[in-house]
Amino acid sequence: MRASILTLRVLVLANILLALFATPDVAEAQVIDFETLPDGSPVTDGMVITNQYIVQPYGVTFELLGAPPGTGPRIAKVGPPMTAFVGPELANPPCGVTTPTTDDTPAAGEGVGCFFLTDDGVGAGGASTSTLRITYAAGVSQASGVILDVQSGLGPDCPGPNLEEWVITARDSTDQIMDTIHLEECDPGTGDGVGTLWIFADLANDICAIEIEYQGVGTPGLGFDNFSPSTIPANLSVSKSTTTSTAALGDTLHYELTVTNAGPGDASAVVLEDILPPGVSFLTVAPSQGACGEFDGLITCELGDVLSGGAATVEVTGILEQVFVSNTATVVASEFDEDTSDNHSIALTEVDCETAGLPTESEALNGRTRVYQNTPNPFGPHTQIRLSLEKDGVAEVDIYDASGRRVRRLISERLVAGPRQIVWDGRDDSGEAVASGSYFYQLRMDGKQVGTQKALLIR
Repeated sequence: MRASILTLRVLVLANILLALFATPDVAEAQVIDFETLPDGSPVTDGMVITNQYIVQPYGVTFELLGAPPGTGPRIAKVGPPMTAFVGPELANPPCGVTTPTTDDTPAAGEGVGCFFLTDDGVGAGGASTSTLRITYAAGVSQASGVILDVQSGLGPDCPGPNLEEWVITARDSTDQIMDTIHLEECDPGTGDGVGTLWIFADLANDICAIEIEYQGVGTPGLGFDNFSPSTIPANLSVSKSTTTSTAALGDTLHYELTVTNAGPGDASAVVLEDILPPGVSFLTVAPSQGACGEFDGLITCELGDVLSGGAATVEVTGILEQVFVSNTATVVASEFDEDTSDNHSIALTEVDCETAGLPTESEALNGRTRVYQNTPNPFGPHTQIRLSLEKDGVAEVDIYDASGRRVRRLISERLVAGPRQIVWDGRDDSGEAVASGSYFYQLRMDGKQVGTQKALLIR
């Protein structure tokens, strides 16, 4: 049995980095084409649509502002009897229409299917100008849709005597308008039976509601289709724990990584990466779902879907061959993670100081107070700073940039004598990541400068 000896805690970091490879702050969109309901069942002509699409991944409800109770926007099928737009008369009309007609017939190749959403709730030949409001269960960062037939179809076109104009507004959580889109006949992309695309993206705040209002001449019905709300954002976090509270060289390290989704949306195509630190050789990895692989110290786990409120775990083991300084994990999903403040976790493993060759408490007490070179160096994004304190006292460790400006106070507290180790995550006092470059860290004990070392950050 190994003799009892003093140990030194080494921080093992689990840092989450969300990486969406298109636009980092825009979620992948799902399309509502109004051909089927979310459960796959078919829609029917005249069906009222209210909260059928509140479920994930859509998270939206529909209403007509000012409409009587029990009414709302309706599903309309291409062709009569409801008239929501006027398109070209086609030799071979789509969707089973047998009689040549210009009522609700999209131009060839528009890709809008056989059903769309209309505000026409009064039967054959009816038309209204009720404002369609779409309300989100959770804010999103982009949305798009199609208005069918932004063209009067009456009299000479461009401009005709009955100028059509649709106004689409995006509203935030306080119902304030953030952006407005005007679609007028004769604009590019408009025409009889043509689907005119509108898009909101990269606004100042999340989109919480969209309103579509007719402001032109006459009273045409609304033809709305191919609505792409952003998926409900997920909120992933990771935590790492260890059952190996102390370790000597040659011991097996045991870690459990837990990926949790706080919602409100499900997370799909979740990928967890764990980079084994130098000095640790891979043994095993076992996920609770999905599959994992390891190559040259990089463990990659494709965990699949993590539902809102759910979690997935991965157990990792390795052999400690030498002292290590960091352990970084990365998790990625298809959905936007709107809160990354909880995407950092620290697990502690105590490394045998005597076996590892680190200074013991007796060595620190018999020597002098000192600050050692950080490891690793260069580093990115984390590094460890090791201290040796000769006596009890108030220790202050500050980080300075090359100009001498203090960017971070790591600690300011009373410590007892002995070895200590702290971590700098490459961020300033406000939590912002600092730029690559040279930095200096300084130790003061009881207000007196003890030592300064240089660290090089590379991102």
